[in-house]
Amino acid sequence: MKNVIRNVVKKASVLLGLLACVAVFAPGTAMAANERFVLVSHAPDSDSWWNTIKNAIKEASDQLDVTVEYRNPPTGDLADMARILEQAVASNPNGIITTLADYDVLKGALAKAEKKGIPVITINSGTHEQSEKVGALMHVGQPEYDAGFGAGKRAKKDGVTSFLCVNHYITNPASVERCQGFADALGVDLGSQMIDSGRIRQVSRKRYWLTSVRTQIQAQY
Repeated sequence: MKNVIRNVVKKASVLLGLLACVAVFAPGTAMAANERFVLVSHAPDSDSWWNTIKNAIKEASDQLDVTVEYRNPPTGDLADMARILEQAVASNPNGIITTLADYDVLKGALAKAEKKGIPVITINSGTHEQSEKVGALMHVGQPEYDAGFGAGKRAKKDGVTSFLCVNHYITNPASVERCQGFADALGVDLGSQMIDSGRIRQVSRKRYWLTSVRTQIQAQY
């Protein structure tokens, strides 16, 4: 429990710093009460991990006396995320904080923010290089491939020769890069060693449904 609380506080501190950076480093701006910021993530509504981020946003916004709106694509669709980013840009906030889950899909929307002079900070997904290309002030995160590669090197050192990567968000290129980095560090092909956890849930639900039907039929005869 202490570790959970510590992580929440840490994330709140990071977001507090992000909001301050948007206001302080943006040309011609200064922190003022009642400013409005928008944080856009790639996470679907079903991803409960982001509830921690929402709590941190609330704490950071209260401390800085600003408004922070959290927006995300309900199903995790990245094209929908791009539209949400465009809507955020059109609303003219004082700053935007966003994940960079797919550079190619999101760069167009972020280019509009740069054109309008809206300061942007990228977090979580993406790379520092991609963040610079979209004109962001800074990137807070780690390269996904490098993270997977580092974990794979450690696993190889411990004698691991094969693995199973359960991908919770397979439509997000960043999560695929983690698995690919791990495989490359081991010197093996990724291939079928990466599975879609969403597909697992679908199969499990189908099996449950078939079992229920079979039980009902058996009860009738």
